[in-house]
Amino acid sequence: MMVNEVPSSAADVEISETVSALFGRGSLYVAVWAFQPAAAVLSTPVVTRLLGARSFGTAAASIVLMPVLAAVVTFGLDFATQRFYVEDGGPDAARELLAVALLLVTSAALILIATASAWSGLLGFSAGMLRLTIAWAGLAAFNRVQLALLRAQDRLGPFAATSCIQALGTQLCGVAMVLAQGATARSYVLGLAIGQAAAVCVGLAFVTPRLRGVRRLRRSTAALRYGVPLVPHTLAAFLLNASGRLIIFNDLGQSAMARYQVTYNAACMLVMLLGAVDLSWEPRLFAIRDDQVRWRVLAHLRDGVFRLLLPLCLAMTLAAPVVLRFYVPVSYRAYKLTDVVAIIALAAVPFAGYCANMRVLLWFKQTSALAAASASAALACLLLNLVLVPSIGITGSALATLVAYGVLWWGSARVARKRTQLPGPDSATAITILFTALGAAGAVAVPTFGLWLALRAALGAGFGVWGAVRLLRLRRGGVLSAESATPTENTRMPGDEAPIRWSSGLARRTS
Repeated sequence: MMVNEVPSSAADVEISETVSALFGRGSLYVAVWAFQPAAAVLSTPVVTRLLGARSFGTAAASIVLMPVLAAVVTFGLDFATQRFYVEDGGPDAARELLAVALLLVTSAALILIATASAWSGLLGFSAGMLRLTIAWAGLAAFNRVQLALLRAQDRLGPFAATSCIQALGTQLCGVAMVLAQGATARSYVLGLAIGQAAAVCVGLAFVTPRLRGVRRLRRSTAALRYGVPLVPHTLAAFLLNASGRLIIFNDLGQSAMARYQVTYNAACMLVMLLGAVDLSWEPRLFAIRDDQVRWRVLAHLRDGVFRLLLPLCLAMTLAAPVVLRFYVPVSYRAYKLTDVVAIIALAAVPFAGYCANMRVLLWFKQTSALAAASASAALACLLLNLVLVPSIGITGSALATLVAYGVLWWGSARVARKRTQLPGPDSATAITILFTALGAAGAVAVPTFGLWLALRAALGAGFGVWGAVRLLRLRRGGVLSAESATPTENTRMPGDEAPIRWSSGLARRTS
């Protein structure tokens, strides 16, 4: 069944409408979230020229470390807030979890700040710089829980206001502090932290914590049982992205770190957008009560993303060298790293498959299994970086990232199949994935000088338009193909087994 055909059953109608809505209104949340990386991208030409390569390299190391620390002090409560929102208690329970998050995030951040001098040297930071990064991470962690609750409530306006302050406000404050205090990494990071604090204050105006939540130990314990295993999962995901840059920082120096950072910022945009898409879809998928409809919707979303990645990945690989020539100073030579751009952009393919598997595991509250799969991928990335960066430099780190995402996809699929097997991608989608890889490899071969740059820009724009057309088609209709629409004989839906009753976040299977 093609995209524009009329669905043949009531279930197909529901699936079509749900998928269309997720690619429609859900894309608005993604567009809002995209302000954050867009603001970082737009500010980079200014910041790199104000700070210079060495100072920017130090600031980049702090930027890499911050989300890792934020993942630790969040305790997975951003995920738990969205999951518990659709269970008993609803909005009230979620606001009570917000109060629990405020208490735990503040306490954990203060402990890390107090002990920073004991372990700052292990990371190559001064104690003062590390304390500043921890404070920034604590603010960002609580803001993540606020945004998760706003998304669960489907309050697009407050979500957009808070996100815009977090995105634009942090970068403006960072640049302002550099201009006011001097061209140092500390000034820039201090400004980022001040902007993050402003975003938290705006979020509190829209969602206020219910302080009595800290006294509801049973609910808090259930939320932590769900969320804490996601700390190593989130930590592993960030380490998967950050380990290569930290190894480059230590092995190749600040200049190499700055060069890789600006290239990675452009190349990983697809992975970052997929992460935002996945988070924006989560509450709606959790709210679907029919198990078979939920998994079929998830399969269609996954295949739709796979098909979108072909034009978008090619557009990214072709256009990035053109943009990077003007994006940062020529001395960075970032425009020559076309192979790095292609490899990191291709990592979006296995990441899209992993996101579908992650939804299954989060629904069944298999957060420990998800953490194990993520830890395996992060370990693979770390080991590969330790081997490849000293031997082939920056490109080795990009290869390690691509392989690690493949491990993440494979590992999460193995665990997810034990719960339910999603309908597999149809043959057209599988061919699309193959052509994405071949096309990216071919795009690397296009030269990056003279008139070739104009050709790159034209082809990149053309593939970008193609991607936009595909997105519009997905927004108009949901069912992608009959092959992926129908569960296979081996598919085991949750309803085929004894039902699961959820009480206070604990699973109880009834006979």
